[in-house]
Amino acid sequence: MYRLWSEWDIGEASIVFGSLDSGVAWLHANPVVAELAAEDNQSVDECIQQCFDEGYFTWEIMEVIP
Repeated sequence: MYRLWSEWDIGEASIVFGSLDSGVAWLHANPVVAELAAEDNQSVDECIQQCFDEGYFTWEIMEVIP
């Protein structure tokens, strides 16, 4: 399980992702991320990569204890 940390409120606070793929898909569909990309004249892919590269987004591994 993974949790996304973001420098900005993009609606991630109460979401836990079962895989990194599902988290990345969520980022691609996120309207706030699309707005951030448009403000910087970037594609959503470029924006997401830049945010991870610069530390604005990070993945936190969540441990589930039954």
